[in-house]
Amino acid sequence: MSGSFVWQVIVPALVIGGFILIRAAVNGKLPRLPSSSQPDEADLDSGHVLVSGWALDDLEKILSDFCGMYELPRESFTLVTDPDGWQRIFWPEPIHSHTAQFLVNYIHYPNGFDFDGASPCAVGVMPTTSGAGPVSVPVGAIA
Repeated sequence: MSGSFVWQVIVPALVIGGFILIRAAVNGKLPRLPSSSQPDEADLDSGHVLVSGWALDDLEKILSDFCGMYELPRESFTLVTDPDGWQRIFWPEPIHSHTAQFLVNYIHYPNGFDFDGASPCAVGVMPTTSGAGPVSVPVGAIA
């Protein structure tokens, strides 16, 4: 690719795409979680999110903000700190796989947090669902 193509096509496309995403977030048009109360194959009744890089009080606020954003009761998640210093977020009741995936993403990019000195890392450890992961990974495998 030539330098002029990058500046004339790619950069403006990225700027416009970013503007659209920011405008959607400002207007409250965040991705919506599935609203069905019926369990489906994407419901996770086990798993957790392994977290490092956030102070415990910051992670508590991030978790509360996430619950508020998606209208979930704060009791939907349990936060524990392991003896080795890792934090784990569990869900005592089944949640949709999208909820767990959105949570992992939100821990990396929470609204209104200063990343000065923070290097957050969140990894979801949960059973795979159909359509998630490579075809070679069977549904229900822990990934």
